[in-house]
Amino acid sequence: MPIPPLRTLVICTAASLICALFSACSTLIPQQAPLQTVAPNHPMVTVSGRTQTMLDGSERFGYPGVSFTVNVKAKGVIFNASSTSGNNYLDVYIDGQLQRSIKLEKAATDYVVFNHNRAQQHQVKILNRSESWHGLATLHSIRVQDGKFLAPPAKPRTKLLVIGDSVTCGTGANRKQGCEMDPSWWDAHNSFGMQLGRALNAETHLVCYGGRGVMRSWNGEPKDIQAPAFYDLAVPEPWADAPWDNSKFKADIILVSLGTNDFSMGIPDQQTFINTYVAFATILLRDHPNATIAITDGAILGHDELNKKGTLQNYLKQVQAAVDSPRLAFIPSNIYAGDSCDAHPTGEQHTQMAQDLQVQLEQLLNTKR
Repeated sequence: MPIPPLRTLVICTAASLICALFSACSTLIPQQAPLQTVAPNHPMVTVSGRTQTMLDGSERFGYPGVSFTVNVKAKGVIFNASSTSGNNYLDVYIDGQLQRSIKLEKAATDYVVFNHNRAQQHQVKILNRSESWHGLATLHSIRVQDGKFLAPPAKPRTKLLVIGDSVTCGTGANRKQGCEMDPSWWDAHNSFGMQLGRALNAETHLVCYGGRGVMRSWNGEPKDIQAPAFYDLAVPEPWADAPWDNSKFKADIILVSLGTNDFSMGIPDQQTFINTYVAFATILLRDHPNATIAITDGAILGHDELNKKGTLQNYLKQVQAAVDSPRLAFIPSNIYAGDSCDAHPTGEQHTQMAQDLQVQLEQLLNTKR
């Protein structure tokens, strides 16, 4: 038998030595627990709400109430997220119960949802508590430790779209002691729109922006992005370059609560307001051909010396008449003007608002059947 060249013997011997060394090391160094990582746009993740999918599969979002839900059987779950400002809050739910609220760091950071000694089955939901002007949040990944993702949860069949301003975004729904407002006061989960959605067993999208209206902002500025414009965006910031495809969410019910900010600086021009609103309502009817649409005046405007509430209600009735569709109706809102700290409704008032609107919406839906 021919003797192999020395070079071959050296290589074989070295390889054997390396293999032996690594084999020995593996008995001394504990192996890291296996992790399974998915991007938030993975089919195992149920996404609700408008998001912007980035090139790496991460999801950026600004509207409150956007959520990511997974079913798992694992020892632990970790997600990685970031914020453009460091002022965004995410709520973390385990099996339907709020575990904690997390203020995101600017840098992409790992956040532990749970860490058990043995694998357990849970449903985990990560929900955006904040709104766009606080900053934009990005969910980069979700990981399970010593376990696996299970079949994703199904969404409710009924779809509810709620379009509005800061009240719709849940401003003040999580009041803290004292009157100094900070981003933790926002509470999308307990906003009237999300509560209404749960009562109607509907998947709910909140499309809202604090301080904005139909034709002008709370300070009278018409050049800001208003509801007819941010309605077409996945992330309500023009610089984000995030158009929304409305075919992705065909609503069965639409509730539009706008006008408070248009009236903040006084009574807006009647014809401009009505024409702008009619054009917007016409787009909603076109994009959601099976939807029942209710337009309402909101909870903040009161019976002041200018009769802003009465005037807005009158404008909305004229919008209904001009649109002249059996699928669009005006419903009035009761006044829930917050407390001594802030004019935005409290959490309890959001619950009352949801109950008020539920009664009227169900009556409206019953007449359409």
